[in-house]
Amino acid sequence: MEIYQSARKHGVADGDIRHAVEGYLVAYPLDDGTELIIHAMRMRPKYRDLLL
Repeated sequence: MEIYQSARKHGVADGDIRHAVEGYLVAYPLDDGTELIIHAMRMRPKYRDLLL
């Protein structure tokens, strides 16, 4: 799993990003199979209900 610098823009720690990826909501496969994280941010309260 590779975390691009752009994923750190909002100050989310790498460990928190990896934890979130374990239960990801959206993913798009790449041709070579590499897991690439390009964006991460804290969840907004208005989206919490989507996880239930």
